Amino acid sequence: MTDETTTEPEKTFDLRQLRRQLAALPVLADRIETEADDRPGLSGGGTSIRIAPGSKPPPGVDLGSIDRQHGRQPHPLLLARISQCIRVACEEMPDEAYLRTPGLSVEGDETWSSECRWLLATMSTWAADPWSLEWIATEVEEVHRTLRHSVERLTGRKLCTTCGAELVSYESQTLAVVECPACERVVGMRERRFLTTKQAAGELGISDRAVRKQIQRGQLPATTSDTGGYLVADDHLDWARRKLGIPTKGADVC
Repeated sequence: MTDETTTEPEKTFDLRQLRRQLAALPVLADRIETEADDRPGLSGGGTSIRIAPGSKPPPGVDLGSIDRQHGRQPHPLLLARISQCIRVACEEMPDEAYLRTPGLSVEGDETWSSECRWLLATMSTWAADPWSLEWIATEVEEVHRTLRHSVERLTGRKLCTTCGAELVSYESQTLAVVECPACERVVGMRERRFLTTKQAAGELGISDRAVRKQIQRGQLPATTSDTGGYLVADDHLDWARRKLGIPTKGADVC
């Protein structure tokens, strides 16, 4: 009786897509920084730009602005993952190949541009090693997805960060969906929540009467419950949130 061992087939990766994703990372990171400049106070308000431990800073203190003044990169933890990809590539490539690679950034001075430029310049070498390729491709794909979602949240999901096409949103009875028709990608999706006028008023900090008045004027879409009362979809409250200066609630990232 022979002992047969089965091996899993090696995972394949689209190198052209991987190259595009690597080239896009500095662009996405720069877009996050630009949006933060246009909207001061974002990082202090607990957005996904920077995760800072401790309590929320006092009013008027913009942590994002301080970071940018000191030349700190957006999403430093994600940038560290790309730097780790370079370490993996260097450790796995032959010595003679390593000696021909471009110089590395000084530790602590890494930027999105410098790290991605090194990986792109040496891609033909590290991509030839299946283990290095799988590690780096998996990390780049995850980092690219995270940065892309951050940009889409900051820009209100108006344009697709993959292809630049205008995003389309639609609603069913149960779901609110944002998708890109050009690359056939669902950007965001969440289950719709229906509120009574009292619940809607509580979320907005206004009176139940004010909510009812907006419904009766046709300015706030609503349906009728089985008991005859009004039901308002949570995503339909964005008009009031914008008017009151309350952050809107777009579809959550899938």
